[in-house]
Amino acid sequence: MCDFIDRIKKISFCFIILFLLNGCQDEPFEWDACQIAVIKTNEAASNLTNASDENYTAYCLIYRDALLKQIEVCGDPLGELQRILDDLGDCSVDYDRLCAEAIAATEIAEANFNNASDLDYKNLCENYRAAILYQIEVCGEDENLLGIIENLGNCELQVVPIIGIWKLQFWLSGNPLDINNDGIATTSILSEFDCYQNELITFLADGTGSFSYNSYATITYTPNFETSVIDQVDYFVTCTDFEDTVNFTWTQSGNNFILTLLETEEVIYYLRDSDFLTTNVTNGFTATNTNDSSQTITEDIKFIFSKQ
Repeated sequence: MCDFIDRIKKISFCFIILFLLNGCQDEPFEWDACQIAVIKTNEAASNLTNASDENYTAYCLIYRDALLKQIEVCGDPLGELQRILDDLGDCSVDYDRLCAEAIAATEIAEANFNNASDLDYKNLCENYRAAILYQIEVCGEDENLLGIIENLGNCELQVVPIIGIWKLQFWLSGNPLDINNDGIATTSILSEFDCYQNELITFLADGTGSFSYNSYATITYTPNFETSVIDQVDYFVTCTDFEDTVNFTWTQSGNNFILTLLETEEVIYYLRDSDFLTTNVTNGFTATNTNDSSQTITEDIKFIFSKQ
């Protein structure tokens, strides 16, 4: 709406100039009536620029009538006033469009915030919060958005330093799974079995670090034909203890951390989200069918680490 209102201001100004330039020409216009029409149009335009969503339609209709009157008594040689009328349409507020634009703006603000450095954290945080507030205004209240605003607090940077040891706490999947076969599916699937209980990432101040692995899980499943639930399966988990260390180098860009494994040169991306460190792993969960090893169940997994 802002771009459109700016256009209203520019065109209104241009028409006044046009009126002044043509004021001395011998044209069959009622110049007194035209001058009054121009003044009323600009008053209506000024009111419209300050309109809220609640009174936009009322002010828009007044402005549209003023434009029609101005065209009637002054003419519209360049067609600019008619183009404004076309843009105004029926003067209704398109809340679906405003909401979609607000959501898009929030997503951009969120992306910028997630890549914030310590120097621009406060500014980008405030922009993100403002975008969320506007989204709530035009789209309606949303508990998730209100929760984000609460977590942002006063936008003062309070971040756990990356240097040190981080421990794996959660595996989050997009779809709930019942790995322990207790009849309760969950997206927090690491809580369903006893593997990966002491997996660590160590960050050193010199830009190096290491992964410490202490176990791995072999997960299989068997289709359960005794249940009426479609795609119901029984899972089996075998946890094997072992020790392995994988070294890496790391760099930071805002809240993003780029880890490069020394042995394979594989690059892994982590995001610092408040006091947590997260990474998304495609097919991080894989279970193999015990009857046909070519069949598998896979899930993308978000690994979440906390500072120790």
